[in-house]
Amino acid sequence: MPVPDHPTVQPSNRRRLRLLHAGRLDPNKSTVTAIEAMAFTADEHQLTVIGSGSELPGLTARTTDLGLSHRIRFKPFIPREELWLRFAGFEAFLFTTKQLRAFGLVAVEAQAHGLPIVYGDLPGLRHTLGAGALAYQPGDTAALAACIDQLANDPELRRTLGDVAATSARRHDISTTTAHLHELSKTVMGAAARV
Repeated sequence: MPVPDHPTVQPSNRRRLRLLHAGRLDPNKSTVTAIEAMAFTADEHQLTVIGSGSELPGLTARTTDLGLSHRIRFKPFIPREELWLRFAGFEAFLFTTKQLRAFGLVAVEAQAHGLPIVYGDLPGLRHTLGAGALAYQPGDTAALAACIDQLANDPELRRTLGDVAATSARRHDISTTTAHLHELSKTVMGAAARV
């Protein structure tokens, strides 16, 4: 993943946030949590959902049922490099996965571009995302809405989280990861040689 030298997302003082959710639209991604949270926010934030999958028909129906079609847009899956270019058009990234089955790469990529993350507090994610993110109880739409409103009401918090997010993401850059693996390999091999 290319980690920019400087975050590409420019902090704004907008009260109505432009939020992004991107990824496979399957039950584990819990995109419905992001959609339903929009009904609880104090302001009319905008949500863009980028992705494809089995949940799409139900998600669009739920959006209509909640009367949120004017605030939630659905866009089909796009290649990773194109998604990176889109990050600059948003103030925060919503990572609503219910059960972590992988690293959370798309959230780290968003952080690398300076986006604060709001995420379901799953084991390991707090370490992966670091202090550049706000956690909520997975599946709790009211708690997610409260985090969104907190970001909306505090532009300085958004700026701080975005700066910290970009720094945090650099821990996962390929050269840093390679160096960590090299050190781990030396440690393991040294321990094996002593046995």
